[in-house]
Amino acid sequence: MSVDQVSKSKDNLEEYFEIYKDEVAELVTYNCDKEYDVYEETVGDVTSHNLSTYNIPLGVDTIGAEYMWNKGITGKGVLVGVIDTGIGSHTDLKDKVLVRRSYVGRSNITNSHGTHVAGTISANGRIRGVAYESNLADYRVLDNNGRGGLETIVNAIYDSIRDGCEVINMSLGTSVDYPPLRSAIQYAKNFNVPVIVASGNSGDGRLSTSEKSYPAMYKNTKSVGAVNINPINKIITPTSFSNTNIEVDCCSDGSNVLSTIVNNRYARYSGTSMASPHVAGIVALLIQQYKINKVSYKVDDIYQDVVKLCKDVKFITSENRSNFNIGKDNATGYGFVSFVNLPKTTVG
Repeated sequence: MSVDQVSKSKDNLEEYFEIYKDEVAELVTYNCDKEYDVYEETVGDVTSHNLSTYNIPLGVDTIGAEYMWNKGITGKGVLVGVIDTGIGSHTDLKDKVLVRRSYVGRSNITNSHGTHVAGTISANGRIRGVAYESNLADYRVLDNNGRGGLETIVNAIYDSIRDGCEVINMSLGTSVDYPPLRSAIQYAKNFNVPVIVASGNSGDGRLSTSEKSYPAMYKNTKSVGAVNINPINKIITPTSFSNTNIEVDCCSDGSNVLSTIVNNRYARYSGTSMASPHVAGIVALLIQQYKINKVSYKVDDIYQDVVKLCKDVKFITSENRSNFNIGKDNATGYGFVSFVNLPKTTVG
């Protein structure tokens, strides 16, 4: 399918835009305005004034990113689209952003959500992201209050295809099953662009209930749930807030995740928004590896390889305290995505 065909298909969706014009998408975060600590340059985990040294955040370490880096797989040459609140100024993201588009005006970026997401994917400074030599395309679809129209999000997906993005991260969600959004994600798949999304933060800690967020409920995405990682023993447990439903594919670190925020600062945020970019970074590493090995691939191949990397998270739920939950489940999907083995015991 050509880009012109995408434009025509997009035009055909105008009737949907009119029907849904008042619907908005909100950030998929979990009280991130309250549950974070801001780390200035010499405080907390970020201690070095020498940019030749770096810190590896816990989630990036646990997924085994360094194992891939040591093989020369760093995300180099891969363009990752970040559809979010915009990527603000930060030295760890210097020269990273090759494309910038704003759909919500030109005001200064004060909401750090998109900057935090970008850092987990691609930071290369005092901290390192999963695919630290990847590049970024910035699609600012949500304002500084974390809200934006669904039409602008759809437009950003089409623009990301035109701009040559090879993977898209969407740490946002809406309760509305919006046909143009579903169609845009299908077109991304047609153009061989995987879409990694946050599963949502409306969970109640129970596997038996189902909380829905879109686009995470669409089958052509990879829906990522959030887990806690114990910094001492790396034991992994589900978070109480992560959505549970049959479309959750996998999970990653979504609790107190250290990353970049605007104005050269660092912060810890929690939410499935923070889990999703870990997996987007993993996909960027896989894509670079495919290129190096001259392996042709489709989106489904990428999704299958992500599942192959999943390590089952065994845990006890409040609904069944006598038995471990083993295998695919509605909270962690097929498991924690990692290039290395996890501790043998993962319990809740």
